[in-house]
Amino acid sequence: MPKLLTVFGATGNQGGSVIRAVLADSVLFKEFTVRGITRNASKPAAKDLASKGVEIKTADLSSTESVAAAIAGSHSVFLVTSPDFFNPGASQELAYGKTVADAAAAANVQHLIYSSLLHVTNETAGRLTHVVHFDQMADVEAYIRAKSIPSTFILPGYFMSNYTVSQMLRKGPDGTCCNAGSDLAAGIAIAANSNHDTSFNLGGRRPLP
Repeated sequence: MPKLLTVFGATGNQGGSVIRAVLADSVLFKEFTVRGITRNASKPAAKDLASKGVEIKTADLSSTESVAAAIAGSHSVFLVTSPDFFNPGASQELAYGKTVADAAAAANVQHLIYSSLLHVTNETAGRLTHVVHFDQMADVEAYIRAKSIPSTFILPGYFMSNYTVSQMLRKGPDGTCCNAGSDLAAGIAIAANSNHDTSFNLGGRRPLP
């Protein structure tokens, strides 16, 4: 019987790329059924995923009960959180990450894959202290590690493909970008067969094999 993979941010860049990678891979497609978590199940991207056989559910990450229902029955969970761009200093992202981590531990999730980032304050020895988005994601990673949940961490940095969407930057002459959204999906595929408690930093120029 296929295992259930629950993907948060299903209609976004990261979650969407993970789902597309699983659906396109003949091995993963047989190994997992996919549940996509989104805030709005009526948006076109959610309906498109549903038409491909993805189970679509909504969840409120500020609600313990809502998150618990979202991951019920999951073998694996992919988690990506988003900052509050209108209130950059808020602790929303940290709180949401902890809520999902707690729910995953309570549900005995076998593999939690978290899209993390470097802790800028720590990495710069306190020189840069206002990159809250990065620091909060790193704090969520530390929280997950402390709970001893079987987990893997992907550190994608910023997607250079974001620039191509907004017409700001094209691929270089050799066809490379620093980090394309598709690299994340490749990283998740690697993580699926990795030892737990492993981190993959995807922020460099070298493409994934």
